[in-house]
Amino acid sequence: MIKDEAISEIRAVRERISEQYGHDVTQFLNHYRELDKKYQERLISSTKNQKAQQTYNGYDKIEPTILG
Repeated sequence: MIKDEAISEIRAVRERISEQYGHDVTQFLNHYRELDKKYQERLISSTKNQKAQQTYNGYDKIEPTILG
């Protein structure tokens, strides 16, 4: 297997983050849930994001065409 420097760096960062939370996924997720609450006004909800995507340049109004 070829060693990829970028992959090695990503794995090292992932390990450091995991160590910060005692390798406990629940603690990690709780931390990010708290950040979500703290910075809620800065986040785009999936509902808002879907609406933005639907109206982007009106592309949602184009009906698919079957060629044949």
